[in-house]
Amino acid sequence: MTSPASDKTWKIAKWSTIAAVVMAVIVAVPYLRGRTEPVTRERLAASRERWKLANVASYDMDLETTGAQTGLYHIEVRAGQLAQIIRNGQTMNPADGDYWTVDGWFQAIEEDLENAEKPKTDDAASHCEFWLRVRYHPTLGYPLRYIRQQKQPSRRTATGYEVAGSSQAVEMRVLRFALPDPTRH
Repeated sequence: MTSPASDKTWKIAKWSTIAAVVMAVIVAVPYLRGRTEPVTRERLAASRERWKLANVASYDMDLETTGAQTGLYHIEVRAGQLAQIIRNGQTMNPADGDYWTVDGWFQAIEEDLENAEKPKTDDAASHCEFWLRVRYHPTLGYPLRYIRQQKQPSRRTATGYEVAGSSQAVEMRVLRFALPDPTRH
């Protein structure tokens, strides 16, 4: 037979554990939503294929960029072509911004991956280190979040002075992705 005190202790322990698990989930969920994974050729190809199979030719997308280049972008793509781009409330020339489309974004990620994979040579520029992370939409395949960090190593000048390396990072995140309203003109 158990005593009332041990029953009370058991109930407190049980409810404390349940409360701790619930709090851990509440704290972790916002971070899980934005988590990224390293960019690989296999994941990039699989996501591009999902995007291609989804056959989305027209869409609206709102992006936020932070880091070396900050801004809020509204992109409208119609029939596979960039129709409108607005940065921080200012209309831009669509001819200057195909890389802001999903296809352009895939191309930029691929180019960054190629630069990251280049062998190191005597050229100082080739010694940059790249850190590339991405999160793709699970069904449509387009990038939801992309982080590109380029770090240049420290270098010694002819006089022996050491110049510290520098780091440049850009993060792009989709805030909204929507198919256009066909009733809107």
